[in-house]
Amino acid sequence: MVRIWDAETGKCEKVLEGHSSAVYSVAFSHNLKKVASGSFDKTIRIWDAKTGKCEQVLEGHSSSVKSVVFSHDSKRVASGSSDKTIQIWDAETGECKQVLEGHSYRVISAVFSHDSNKVASGSSDKTIRIWDTETGECKRVLQGHSDEVYLVVFSPESTTVASTSRDKTVRIWDVKTGKCEHRLEGHGGLFNSVVVSPQSTMVASALKDKTVRIWDAKTDACERVLEGHSYWVSSVVFSHDSKKVASGSGDKTIRIWDAETGECERVLEGHRSYVRSVVFSHDSKWVASGSRDNTIRIWDAETGECERVLEGHSNRVSSVVFSHDSKKVASGSGDKTIRIWDAETGECERVLEGHSNRVSSVVFSHDSKKVASGSGDKTIRIWDAETGECERVLEGHSNRVSSVVFSHDSKKVASGSGDNTIRIWDAETGECEDVVSLHACTKVISFTLDGRGIVTDRSIFPLTGGSQSCPSSTMPLQCSDAPMLACTDSTWVTAAGNNVLWLPPECRKGDVAVLGSRVAIGCRSGRVLVLGISMADMDQWMDMTTEKMRVY
Repeated sequence: MVRIWDAETGKCEKVLEGHSSAVYSVAFSHNLKKVASGSFDKTIRIWDAKTGKCEQVLEGHSSSVKSVVFSHDSKRVASGSSDKTIQIWDAETGECKQVLEGHSYRVISAVFSHDSNKVASGSSDKTIRIWDTETGECKRVLQGHSDEVYLVVFSPESTTVASTSRDKTVRIWDVKTGKCEHRLEGHGGLFNSVVVSPQSTMVASALKDKTVRIWDAKTDACERVLEGHSYWVSSVVFSHDSKKVASGSGDKTIRIWDAETGECERVLEGHRSYVRSVVFSHDSKWVASGSRDNTIRIWDAETGECERVLEGHSNRVSSVVFSHDSKKVASGSGDKTIRIWDAETGECERVLEGHSNRVSSVVFSHDSKKVASGSGDKTIRIWDAETGECERVLEGHSNRVSSVVFSHDSKKVASGSGDNTIRIWDAETGECEDVVSLHACTKVISFTLDGRGIVTDRSIFPLTGGSQSCPSSTMPLQCSDAPMLACTDSTWVTAAGNNVLWLPPECRKGDVAVLGSRVAIGCRSGRVLVLGISMADMDQWMDMTTEKMRVY
């Protein structure tokens, strides 16, 4: 069977039954409407992700299906099988369009290029093959691994393929020539995934020993990551002085890290369930954490001592935030309420009620007079932080609201939603001034300092005053205004709108924190990846004359 889970609550939403044997591989379509599953029963099934209904049963393989993947336009499915073939299917009709033959042993991994024109396949015959999806012709056979290949991935521009093998190496290949350009060796561990930076100057790899390594492709030097959590990282944030990073994890702890050296300075223990949200006070002296144990804890960032336990919510705490004067804490919960707390005494001053579904995000205005909240009920509410009165209900999103932020002058609110849009609202009137349509749910991080754009965990988007689609390029900003960001589909880190590092799958769905020239990413393995770039050298970097990227 296949199960679909709510990543926020951990609740099993759907059980997809129909396969008669073990399921080896599952994949979402890129529009998130469908799920494909491949099984030992030799079939692929296409499911409606919302209803759980099986729409198609794709039959044709003569042995178990090891790998399934959707094309990036969600129109086709590729399947790799122990029968040594890859089959290309029409995801809508279930018709088999191509049978790709050539491997001499089972196919373990298959992947579409980002333009959907090619498929790469990795096999137990130790080779990678590049195929034309229209003609079915094998364009290249990439040879060099000394054991079976079990993972292949294209670079976003589709000119490079990375492969991992049981021979404990990563190889980077030129798709056009078939030449192996780089060979990276691990330290006895097997690689889970590998990615290449756009100019092939850096390689990031995830290993089964639960580490992520950043390599210099020219020198093979391996840089460090932050390791210590024993479970996935759900939240990561920078201190406002940029010197520290805090991370919250499913292992029920918060860790405080030195952002420069990567050293773990404190392990904060006390929560009885996993930590959903962490935040520094604006003076960087305190850390607040919200947990599934329904509590908020206030910690001394220097000593690691728990100063206060804030109790009152009847469901998990999904979001916590300090006011800009660091005197108050706001928390949003699965119990549909927001609570305002005195950070010094721990007293609950206000309970803000009105949402009809869980509260996913809360934020103070920069003057600390208002609170904005985003909810699963698809609305944003603006509250008076002093009286607790709801001043505005902002309606327009067609799916849950995942993040909200105020502009620096507190006159506007930006919201990110599961409907794949960002909306800009007038905080005084509640009027929606701008709608940016995207290709995925996006976390809104902040407004740009000049108020002309929105910084998200994917890119920087200009504000035009009307409806617009996802821009083909980010807005022109001065280097000082262009932070590092996890980009587009969470696979890239960008600097000033330019892709600089492709992230391994382990690091793509974690929480992201951005501060100036640094980005911290919480990974599913429990590691925290911190990246920095020298902004003084950005112009040179942009001209490709130097690479000043540093990984901590």
